[in-house]
Amino acid sequence: MTLFRECFRHLGQVERRRIPPTPREHMRLHRLERPEPWPSELVEAMRAGPPDNWYPDYAAFTRRLSDFLLLPQENLVVGAGIEDFIRSLILLCCDPGDGFAFTWPTCAMFDVYSEVFKARPVRIVTEPKRLLSVHDVTDKIDSGVRLLILPNPGQPVETYFCLAELRHIAERCANVGAVFAIDEAYLGFGAETALPLVDDFENVVILRTFSKAFGGAALRVGYAIGQPSVIRPLNAIRESGEIAGPSLHGATVLMDMWQSYVLPGIEDVCRGRDWLRDTLLAAEFDARGWYANHVLIGLGNRASTVATRLQERGVHVKANFPAPLDGHLLVTCGSVLLMQRFYQAFQGAL
Repeated sequence: MTLFRECFRHLGQVERRRIPPTPREHMRLHRLERPEPWPSELVEAMRAGPPDNWYPDYAAFTRRLSDFLLLPQENLVVGAGIEDFIRSLILLCCDPGDGFAFTWPTCAMFDVYSEVFKARPVRIVTEPKRLLSVHDVTDKIDSGVRLLILPNPGQPVETYFCLAELRHIAERCANVGAVFAIDEAYLGFGAETALPLVDDFENVVILRTFSKAFGGAALRVGYAIGQPSVIRPLNAIRESGEIAGPSLHGATVLMDMWQSYVLPGIEDVCRGRDWLRDTLLAAEFDARGWYANHVLIGLGNRASTVATRLQERGVHVKANFPAPLDGHLLVTCGSVLLMQRFYQAFQGAL
């Protein structure tokens, strides 16, 4: 029996897996989230609302976000994390066989949605010991590519492009008629924003989240910024109630407490990241990480064994990457104290 449109009849063969749960008492340094709990004052503010069981006021949240960002509402659309927009952009941009370009390896959902929508994956391979150049990206963008999503900064390899370099990439995408989505999930930890490009390029859209710098991964709140010609289609296909009321309340609390709790939390992560990177480099390990909330450690053929030993000690890091990243561990960073605890466990696992 034929139940679905021809372009989706393959979905029964698409494999999706959940990441196994981590015991709460363990050190969660493998999910690129805030690894330490929020301060009690912030938690209490989140518990204070919403007070009823009605549908939330989505328009009020968008107004609050607009005020926080100092951007017009017509340039914003809210969604269920950045992943919501990844899926929507592939759906809007790519017919089966059209090119979808992205740095690789990175977010696993890029490959998943390429398979789901039958877009042709155009992988821009990142290597830990070689900086990705603008030409590495633009050389992949031809007339068959309809969408480029570029994490900036990236992970697990911390690729990073300055505004001038991003402008060059945006021009290349505009010339071939491709949408250029800049994934700024890790904005706040030291990277420059690409926001000025939105005024100059109709094909540029910036994707952001409350999961990383805000520390609200559990909320699943994200937003996109662009010209109305991009934002209106994204707004048109959103769900009528795209985010739960408690999540909107939590994100509002984070904006309200930006100066008092969120920004100091970001500064704690940056200090912890810098301490871990510099400590590893001083001990002559291959370590890198300057613009996001993670440090990549090169261990060669010891990486898998060290990751297993760390997990046995209740410390979880991201490992088992494909080549050319095999032999590396990715560590989500927290405060200096947490990174000191990690480093002690790391030394014991060597």
